[in-house]
Amino acid sequence: MSKATYGSAEFNLGNTGRSIYKIQVSELKLKFEEYDCKGNLVMNLSKEISPEEWTAFLGQIKKNHMEKWNEEYHNDSIDEENTFFDVSIKTGSININSFGFNAFPPNGTIRMSKNFRFFLDMLKRLSEINKLDI
Repeated sequence: MSKATYGSAEFNLGNTGRSIYKIQVSELKLKFEEYDCKGNLVMNLSKEISPEEWTAFLGQIKKNHMEKWNEEYHNDSIDEENTFFDVSIKTGSININSFGFNAFPPNGTIRMSKNFRFFLDMLKRLSEINKLDI
């Protein structure tokens, strides 16, 4: 019997004046790293996630049409602290590659949409980290 494949995901989020977060998920293993604005590692955690947690997370991605996010969102009008995200999810049924610099899906504005805030909340629940402040 072959082992189930759950795919992988990588999420990079941050603000150049504050913290940068990196979350990786591969075969139900989640790795969380937080870096300060100078690139110093501040926190490093790993945890196993259940197939049910991962399936629920991916179900919410589909339900909220996040797989329809554009490949890139960009806004050069801000000169101070820059906010960014980079999302890559590859599973049997989802393939997302989306990047944003001072702009957020799904509408590309500088303000975070409810859709993107919901995505951040989903990441917080999955990682059990309440500290994704970008």
